Amino acid sequence: MKLETKIKWAKRLWRGLGKLPSWALYPLSDIVGFVLYHIVRYRRDVVADNLRIAFPEKSDRERRVIGRRFYRYFCDTFLEAPRMMAWSPEEMRRHFTFEGTEAMLEAARKGKNSILFIGHYGQWEWIPSIALWLPGMACAQIYDRLRDPIADELMLRNRQANGSKSVERHETLRYMVRMDQSGEPFGIGFVADQSPSINQLLHYETFFGLEVPVHLGAEKLTHRMDLEPFFLDLRRVRRGYWTIQVRPMKPLAGAKPLTTTFYELLEEMIRRQPAYYLWSHKRFQYAKH
Repeated sequence: MKLETKIKWAKRLWRGLGKLPSWALYPLSDIVGFVLYHIVRYRRDVVADNLRIAFPEKSDRERRVIGRRFYRYFCDTFLEAPRMMAWSPEEMRRHFTFEGTEAMLEAARKGKNSILFIGHYGQWEWIPSIALWLPGMACAQIYDRLRDPIADELMLRNRQANGSKSVERHETLRYMVRMDQSGEPFGIGFVADQSPSINQLLHYETFFGLEVPVHLGAEKLTHRMDLEPFFLDLRRVRRGYWTIQVRPMKPLAGAKPLTTTFYELLEEMIRRQPAYYLWSHKRFQYAKH
């Protein structure tokens, strides 16, 4: 079968999954979560270690409860993702509600472009739908090309379904300079809690009481391009419904580096609803002990 045919069928299946009603989707997610947790035991040791590091004050039972809820949320995240392509803009706005986007629009009126600091928290696959809340602004998110061409095509189509553009990481600065020169106001999103590789352990920030290595790319671009920085603060209302507060970071940062402020806000958000962080990620792997 040709690659084009495979991609065509994959898109049909993806859209079909996106059109599943909630009464069918969430029981399916529960089944997959049960299999991952109890049978496959996908990264259970990693999740347990991360929760033990992050919440030493909690009992083993409390951490197990958070862990089981994480697997349920984890499956929801990926099975809900196709809804970006299947839902109407009105449905998307109803399920994923942004508050505070007026600050970004006000910055644009003053000639300032925006950068969003984002963590691996909540339903991050729906974040590109912020374009629906920012009329007149070009919206983009940074991404790394996937090795599998079918998966890469699906992710691109999905994340660009509501008008946001995906920009490959190595094209980031070129894209921003081009947009700045065009005069069209823009906002760009960075997932800022990625772990550096072992040969890039150059800068550390405090995160859940440990010094963890961090990337400074988003902060450096903020200063270089004179961007207005914002943090996305997600809260789950109920299954399939989120509210996202767009929080200006400059007043919160004061004299502190933006990366320090980001990790403080990220930890605050996680502690509020701890099951919805990507605990299967080895975030503390290279922490200073």
